[in-house]
Amino acid sequence: MGRNCAYIWNNAHFPQLRFNNLKINWLQCIAIYEVERVFIEKFGGDAFDDLLSEQEINTLNAQSPPVKFD
Repeated sequence: MGRNCAYIWNNAHFPQLRFNNLKINWLQCIAIYEVERVFIEKFGGDAFDDLLSEQEINTLNAQSPPVKFD
């Protein structure tokens, strides 16, 4: 499971690629802490996204601290 954040590349526009019968779509994943995974399972991804935004967590930094659940 990864932190869900808006694409910051290409203005979030990633067109589907097609090669004959093969379709390629894009998915962005980032690492999360176990405590964050548990929170997401209990409260959902939207609640987690809100915390990421409120706390201005840099989701591109693999060394960023976990979200605070105070």
